[in-house]
Amino acid sequence: MELREELSELEHIQWEKWSRNLIDQLLKSSVKGTAPSPLDIANNVTKKHQSWLEYWKPYSNLPEEIKEFDRHWADKILELLNTNNSDKES
Repeated sequence: MELREELSELEHIQWEKWSRNLIDQLLKSSVKGTAPSPLDIANNVTKKHQSWLEYWKPYSNLPEEIKEFDRHWADKILELLNTNNSDKES
């Protein structure tokens, strides 16, 4: 597997863990204050949860358009690595 894809897979794993943790926290949180209503929050959390469910799978099983999001961040890492390597050579 090329480095870009390995980094993209790593980025996806990071996102998957983050999103699962976020949903766990949101489902347990209580609503304080006056706006939005608890029902609004519950509906929003449910919608977000449903929208993420289809992407909670291995990177290799993601559609190409979703892999591109992960590749975007992998490219940022590669850019940083290239910058660091250039700095060391100077």
